[in-house]
Amino acid sequence: MEPILSDPVITYPLRIDTLSKANECGYSISVHCNTEGCWRHHKIDLAALADRLGRNHGSMAADLAPYFHCSRCRAAGRPDRNISFTINPPAPRWLNAVEYMPS
Repeated sequence: MEPILSDPVITYPLRIDTLSKANECGYSISVHCNTEGCWRHHKIDLAALADRLGRNHGSMAADLAPYFHCSRCRAAGRPDRNISFTINPPAPRWLNAVEYMPS
């Protein structure tokens, strides 16, 4: 059986368009509820999501939106699909706030 997140094919210019590319390149994806008064947000576990949807599943908002909703808004009877996604690049390796903080 092939590993869930085996080495993706990286092409240039770099396009983070699958869950495996996002995970292997160190990116993270967060989902946000945009309903007034809720504003919940969570970081998505990319390995678990790729296990569920497939490692070559798209990582764009249109690809992910059908699989997410806001449970708090659904329970309150508000629109539960008013969500957005943020893809976050990895922090540079040289950036370590502890080392560079003035004493």
